Amino acid sequence: MKKVLFLSLVLLSATLAGCTSSDDGEVQVELSDEQIDNIMDEYFQDFVNNTSVTINEDKSNTYYQNGSISSQSNYFIVDYTFSKAVLFAEQAAVDHMNNSFEAIYMEYNISTNQHTNFTYQLDCSGYYLVGIQTTPVTYWEDSVNYPAAWSATYNDTIADLYQEYASQTTVRFTCDENYNPNGSQTGSTEMLTILDITIPAGKGLMCENNPIIKMLDSTTNMYGIAYGEPYYNNGHRVSTGLSYQFDSFSSGVYCSTMTLGSGSVDTIYSIMTQDFMLDYGDEYRIYLVYTLVDVEDHIA
Repeated sequence: MKKVLFLSLVLLSATLAGCTSSDDGEVQVELSDEQIDNIMDEYFQDFVNNTSVTINEDKSNTYYQNGSISSQSNYFIVDYTFSKAVLFAEQAAVDHMNNSFEAIYMEYNISTNQHTNFTYQLDCSGYYLVGIQTTPVTYWEDSVNYPAAWSATYNDTIADLYQEYASQTTVRFTCDENYNPNGSQTGSTEMLTILDITIPAGKGLMCENNPIIKMLDSTTNMYGIAYGEPYYNNGHRVSTGLSYQFDSFSSGVYCSTMTLGSGSVDTIYSIMTQDFMLDYGDEYRIYLVYTLVDVEDHIA
């Protein structure tokens, strides 16, 4: 193969014996194997010294983006299987009624045009006020009389916080002695972090696809459309939607195609969803492909 490849170039610069003319006037060259070997030995090195060679390699990290070929040094694949239960710390036996939780109240000052956050430690007993002297009826059992009970017991700020935090899953775990998140109790819009991706200093993350989330069908043992808990006990289930956050920036419902990272410090990229968009008893799976590229901090 080597001889055939180079022979036509060698013939252009060499005077060859054995040339004959055919009846139609075309020149035919007849060479023996020995003559070809002699020619190759004589001219091969000169050919190599004056020829550039391009080698095409099949690289596994080559991909196409927006119609043009690109090559990244690192591919990362997240294939993460989880249940809603693993997103919460295991709950030890607690005295729910006498437990407490942290609540944040944001106050706006018109004169300074500024928002200020105030942190309160609230007692779970605030959800047990109705019937407290006899048989308590919790807020989650019957909430009708609680606005009046809170107004009579606390100021408006505290009353509003009890109302605001009542549906959060973490508060239910902390305060509601009857809470059993098995799909029958829903409504919380609290954001749950499914997983965090640490972006090392000097690297930037670029998503290759929006993370795919699927839910296991126990009948077929296949992953299909991901649903949350039955909504308000009517059997309706909301499709699971994901959102993303980088540093203090929320990127909404799409995995950003921007380069996210820092040249000097480690950063975190979070994949999240709302509480009611996951069912406590089901298994979910996320699949994400991303790349890491070199980045540097801008120096002004």
